Amino acid sequence: DAIKAGDPGRVILVLKVRRTKYTYEMLHIIHNITHVWPKGIRDIALKNWLVNTTGRSYAFVEVDLMQEHMNYWIKMISPCVDILRHLTKSLNSVLGTNQGSRHAPPDLSKDIAAIMKSLKDHHVYQIKKGRVLDDDDTPVKDIIAAGLKELTDSVSNPLKEYKE
Repeated sequence: DAIKAGDPGRVILVLKVRRTKYTYEMLHIIHNITHVWPKGIRDIALKNWLVNTTGRSYAFVEVDLMQEHMNYWIKMISPCVDILRHLTKSLNSVLGTNQGSRHAPPDLSKDIAAIMKSLKDHHVYQIKKGRVLDDDDTPVKDIIAAGLKELTDSVSNPLKEYKE
């Protein structure tokens, strides 16, 4: 089973031949995957259709099905939240284990001092003439700019349709 195996490529093949009550939506998705979306957007969509919440082999499910399961559990559990809060307070007072619900702010002064010392020792934020990267080092890619370019500068912009 393509879904359980987590193989979006096989899922696309099945969508093309399967009779479904969501025919228009399937045609729209298949058209976008094959003709509209650039490779980056297509890969993002395909890699996020299926999710494996267990980590076991052949245990993938569709994201929308997982969301329906979450909605079911929210509906089942949410009426009990107030009762569970009162029960927790009662147990804490009876057992004397009330530890409060607030944490003291962490003391980050030593961590910040160590980071500042390391940055200073390695001249990270100082301009040094002649500083070069090693042959095997590459400059850090600006992922924000790269993502924005993928979304806006492509020949057929996938977001244009959704903005209209």
